[in-house]
Amino acid sequence: MRLNNIIQKVKSAAFASLFFVVFLFLLVSCNKNKQDDPVPVDQKTMDQLVVDRNFKWATTKEVSFSIAARDNMDNPLVNVRIMIYSAHPDSGGTYMFGGVTDASGAWNDTQPIPTSMRNVHVSTDYVGLVRGVVLPVTGNTVTGLFGGKAPEPSHFKSGGGIYKSTMTGVYYMGTYNNLGVPNYLEPVNDPVEAALLNDLNASLPERQPVPTYHPEYLANTTPDNLALTELCDVWITYITEGAGWYNALGFFTFNTATPPTNPNQIDSIKIIFPNLSNTGVNSSGTNYKGGGGLYPGNKVYLGRFPAGKTIGLVIFANGWKNNAVGNESYRLYSVQALNPETNPLLRKHTVLLKDPTRHSILFGFEDQRRDQGGDQDFNDGILYIKANPVTAISTDGMPTITTTQPDGDGDGVPDVFDDYPTDPTKAYDNWYPSKTTYSTLAFEDLWPGKGDYDFNDLVISYRFNQITNANSKVVQVKAELITEAMGAYLHNAFAFQLPVTPDQVASVSGYSLKHNLVTLSANGTEAGQSKAVVVVYDDAYDRLPPPGIGVGSNTEKGAPYITPDTLRLTINYNAGGISASQAGTPPYNPFIIVGGNRNREVHLSDYLPTDLVNGSDFGTYDDDSRPDQNRYYKTKTNLPWAIHIAGKFSYVYERQAVNTGYMKFNQWAESSGTSYPDWYSNTASGYRDNSKIYTH
Repeated sequence: MRLNNIIQKVKSAAFASLFFVVFLFLLVSCNKNKQDDPVPVDQKTMDQLVVDRNFKWATTKEVSFSIAARDNMDNPLVNVRIMIYSAHPDSGGTYMFGGVTDASGAWNDTQPIPTSMRNVHVSTDYVGLVRGVVLPVTGNTVTGLFGGKAPEPSHFKSGGGIYKSTMTGVYYMGTYNNLGVPNYLEPVNDPVEAALLNDLNASLPERQPVPTYHPEYLANTTPDNLALTELCDVWITYITEGAGWYNALGFFTFNTATPPTNPNQIDSIKIIFPNLSNTGVNSSGTNYKGGGGLYPGNKVYLGRFPAGKTIGLVIFANGWKNNAVGNESYRLYSVQALNPETNPLLRKHTVLLKDPTRHSILFGFEDQRRDQGGDQDFNDGILYIKANPVTAISTDGMPTITTTQPDGDGDGVPDVFDDYPTDPTKAYDNWYPSKTTYSTLAFEDLWPGKGDYDFNDLVISYRFNQITNANSKVVQVKAELITEAMGAYLHNAFAFQLPVTPDQVASVSGYSLKHNLVTLSANGTEAGQSKAVVVVYDDAYDRLPPPGIGVGSNTEKGAPYITPDTLRLTINYNAGGISASQAGTPPYNPFIIVGGNRNREVHLSDYLPTDLVNGSDFGTYDDDSRPDQNRYYKTKTNLPWAIHIAGKFSYVYERQAVNTGYMKFNQWAESSGTSYPDWYSNTASGYRDNSKIYTH
């Protein structure tokens, strides 16, 4: 007997509870599991799989993140924003979640990531630290350190090196190693402490254009060069770099009264740092493989200079190549007249800021031509300069370093790190699975009887954003839920249970309830529940109506395609929010309510039912739930009724078992998830039989 014939016989009864039982009995008797197309001979059927009793059918795992941030004296850095990406943003990685370091300089959290994810890209916009590093997922942990005490410069000294440049008028100050680290660094690093780094982030924050963020730094009256008013010794200290290029930095001198008007008027340029790139990572943010070797605090003595001289600085943009300086994209000078832009208002590439507290001058530069784009944040290289005596460098007209970061909403989070700079109740976004991607929930609805394992009775893509405040408390959840397919003949509802009590929820909005299936409390959660339940909609037919009788929505070959339906929910927690551990992680405990029967729910394997399930169906037909063992929603052969996919799922056609379309599914299931954890992807040939996978 065909399924459609059975459906037509019971359709007029609207699938009431009595007829549902009859329907289920007939369905099991007629063996709906039988496939229309034969299973490939080298594949087991779903019922033939040998699956461990404890397998959770999970494509994600909980991972503990422990990331520390320290200055170069090994002191903790507080309120450093840590951001976790799926990969480097420039190579398609997307932002997932993050937080800020605490008083101990650490950020610790537990978050779900795909089981198949072997590495994560950890990033920070905190000026003074490397911008990003790739860290391995080791078991269920990710650990890393930004910054920390630097080794003494003698650690890097190399006997080899180049003394003479091939460029006319350009000279090295001495030898350097193969990373471009000078052998002439001062023997003791300068301190680059938390207070200084905080001031740097107030002065030259990442991706904040100086022309709009601090236009006073670029005023015509501000000096561009270091004018010396008395005999003095001068040092320059590396702090950090945020460049995408491998730049070199040099200096030249001229008589203060007669600055050069043409590069040819410069007698000679001495290269200070052949490769102004930080150690540990290269400038594109991947693990160090031929990047740089500098540490914050590395210091070079420039020499002794008489009064009446001025020190100018020059950037060899992308000039470190093949273990030498040369063939740069262009040279940029602290003397504006020497720079290549035709518009004189765009020729300034350096800023000098006096720092009276530390008796030094902060120097930052922009390494791209300002008439050709760039972020113009002037932190592609940041160093500070000191003289002895400290008064020898003229600071007339020089802006003072900024020590306070703008915080428009007064929540304690600087605007540059605040995702909600005008809202004091919110600070950070935390996306699941990421800011621009989706994960998928796929259900079978004939529980407690087995279905056909196509997992397309209801297919929902989701993206959640748990918004936290300055104290890292979750204050709001925004959910985007897309009903992609509905291959069910039953009218099913979709909901999820939060791991909090209903009284912790202030309000829920955005749901669609039309059929009096559930009763709501005043805050929008379902009444009669000890944990907060959010019913998204009470009938999937309202969201994705089938194109014809006996035809599913977006599951049948040749049937009209129905545009997936999107609902956006907002959940507000009570004032002050709740801890991240209390809030749990999306998609929480998702489930469907089957066929208009509020007592019948289908959850992911081993997820508990809600209080409104009477439990009489457990252990009947093909279900092998054992509430006394916390075992739920598994068959006697340990198969599930719902799966959670860590990505956008290309589900199979109606009446095609999932393992006929996904050729690595069986290996994944029988290995308890250790083999082919990315079985649902299309990363390699042999993963899919596309003839079984729905397309439109």
